Amino acid sequence: MGRPAKTRAKVVRKRPPAKLEVSYIFRIERFAPSYALSGGSEWQETTFDEYFSLEFTARCLIPEKYADRLTEFSIGGSRELTKLQSQPANGHKAQGVGLLTFHGKRSKMDGRIPVDAMQFISPQIGLGTIKFIYLIGDPVVRGNASIRWIAFESEVDLERQ
Repeated sequence: MGRPAKTRAKVVRKRPPAKLEVSYIFRIERFAPSYALSGGSEWQETTFDEYFSLEFTARCLIPEKYADRLTEFSIGGSRELTKLQSQPANGHKAQGVGLLTFHGKRSKMDGRIPVDAMQFISPQIGLGTIKFIYLIGDPVVRGNASIRWIAFESEVDLERQ
């Protein structure tokens, strides 16, 4: 008599988990805009080069895991983003608007927005009209979260989050 034929167990492959989006909400506590202009350098590609950024400290409100944590924000104005807004995507996928980092007790958000938006946002933060930063992005993995959406808000409803 021969051996019975071996049967293979049916392998059920799990689908990869759906990509989660996480909301991060911060309340602005200290604000310091920064602007620099340079010209005439031999290594510059243009006659003048400028850098405008929003520098501020904000307290995390949501998610609860990071609540009450002070985070340093550096949001740079980008002329390149201003140009890209009017161009068709042509299959190009944006890399996001920033990177949120939580390492130990230190946390930081580095991002960029169109330079044209800086002219509106900076005075509104300075006047206290804009009080909150609302971010949507990936969950924090190994201390980092890629941010795909940023909003500057005068109010937020924490109950709806």
